[in-house]
Parts: sequence; structure tokens; C-alpha cells
Amino acid sequence: MNPLLRARWAALAALPLILSAAEPALDPNFTILRQVTDTGSYGIAVRIVDQHLQRYPDDPRLHALRARLEQLIAESKDDPARLPPRLGGPAPIPGHEPVAGAGFTVATAGIAMLWVAPGEFLMADPVGSDDDTEVVLTRGYWLGRTEVTQEQWRAVMENLPSPSFFKGSDRPVENIAWNIAMEFCRKVNDRERAAGRLPPGYEYTLPTEAQWEYACRAGTTGPHAGNLPEMAWYEPNGGNQTHPVAQKKPNAWGFYDMHGNVWEWCLDGYNGYPGGRVADPMNGYEGPSAAMARILRGGSFGSTAGQLYSGARYRSVLSFTGPGTGLRLALTPVRK
Repeated sequence: MNPLLRARWAALAALPLILSAAEPALDPNFTILRQVTDTGSYGIAVRIVDQHLQRYPDDPRLHALRARLEQLIAESKDDPARLPPRLGGPAPIPGHEPVAGAGFTVATAGIAMLWVAPGEFLMADPVGSDDDTEVVLTRGYWLGRTEVTQEQWRAVMENLPSPSFFKGSDRPVENIAWNIAMEFCRKVNDRERAAGRLPPGYEYTLPTEAQWEYACRAGTTGPHAGNLPEMAWYEPNGGNQTHPVAQKKPNAWGFYDMHGNVWEWCLDGYNGYPGGRVADPMNGYEGPSAAMARILRGGSFGSTAGQLYSGARYRSVLSFTGPGTGLRLALTPVRK
């Protein structure tokens, strides 16, 4: 065996023992650390360990764990946490096969998707509230570079005409309920699976609230992801109508219209934030919680700057429709 591969496998074999030894010092974040190391996100794991080293600087177990993680990062060329998060741009994205770390275009509908690497952020509405939640996203995912347009809707739904109030092939599809948005995602799934382009363990769906906000913030911590008039169609400049997608500036990760134009449905049922530190959060959308109100994010052409805040959330019943309600497609790990 190649000496480098032999060393890497030896490091991987020893990692569970080192994790177990460090568990007392890491509690209650041990479970999260297990999850991120199991998925190969060693860079995120190092940041978690560093936080604990600030509290326990002389703990040899933490130092051993950090050294092992650094070794794995050095030997790995495919650590998702080391992949650059900013992808895409106004030009078309070549390729129809999803590959971690790269953007691609969904052949079924011509939807450009950008890769979002695993990471962590503070999820709160407003920041500083008692239920601030530190979120760790342990696996990467793809998110639509723009809101789904009416042309893309027609390509997928065929016999179900666009219900949009403001017509235009490059305008976002709107006036759709949550369950119809999910039907759109299901049809994309069916076609991409039949064509052999759906990666194992992933599915097209709506983004969770956490996935949406992480991509919206794009590494920022302020009220908005940038200069709002340059990035968003909203009440001061929206003209009381939707606008073609990708006409304003994107955020730092290449996503357009995360603020304004149309509200975007999320997968989750509406609930309060759990607080503390959690991995891959989502309020259930099946079973007893299926009747819960759903979440809309991002604001619309008629929203105020406050409603466009990166952490702002709006609750609505499943059947709600309106000229400011649309969707953004996601390709995410299947939730078990």
C-alpha cells in the first residue's frame, strides 16, 4: 500500500479511540464532533476542538485529538471544509453531474446550483435574543443560484401552468403554496433519478431554514448580506412587482435575490429556535407535525428592510399563496 494511504488509514483507525478519550472534556458537544468527523469535515472539527482548548488548554486528550485531525486534513485532498465556498457567477455553469465542491446545472430545468460547504453560524431572530442557536451544518449541499423562474417551472411542471401574477419567463415563479413547491421538487427528483444524475444519499427539495440562512448570510453576521439597495428588490425600489432574477448583485457566495423579489418557502415546520448548539436542525414536516405552519424567508418586492433581515422569518399555512411567494431549489442529504 502507498505509504501515504497507509498513514491515513492508521490515523482514521485511531480517531474513534482518541474521540472517546476526549469525550468528557467535549461534553455536551461530543455528539456534534462525532457527526462532523464521521462525514470527513475535519476542518470544522478542528474549530470545535479549538474552542474547548481555550477552556482546557492543558488537556492532553484535546491536544492529541487536534493533532490527529490536522494530520487527516494534511493527508486529505477532499475535505469538504477546505473547499472554497464561493462559486458561480452570472455565466452559465457547465456540467449536469453534481460533484461535491463544484456548481452544476440541473439538466431537467436548467437551474444553476452552487455548492455550499459544511460550516457553522449563529442563527437568531433577532441576534442577541435568548434563543440564539449555534448551528453546525455537517454536510455540504447545493442551492439554486437564483429563485426558480417561470421558464424553469414550465420545463418541469408541463401540464400545470405557472400561476404567477407577474408574467415573464425570467421572473420568479410565484403565487404557489408550499405543497405545490414540494411537488415541483418531487418531479425534479423523479427526472434526475431516471436519468441517472441523482447522487446517492441526496434529494432535490426545499432548503431547511438553517440551510437557507447560512447561504443567505454567506459568512456575514450583520442584518443583511451586503448593501441592500444593490442586492435586493424591496419596498423602496421594487415598484410593487417582481423583477427578472439575477439583476441585482449576488452575495459573497454567488447567490442572487436572497433578499427581496419573492419570499422563499423552506422545508421546516414553524417552531421556536432550540437555543444552544445543534447540528443540522430541522422542525419535522411529516407525521404529527405535518399540519404545522411553514416558514418563508427572504422578503419580497414589497417588504421593508427589516423584513429582509437575514434572520427574519415569516410563518404561513401550507395553502398560502400570493404574488410574493416563490421557491429556491436545493439538493441536500436525505434526512433519515
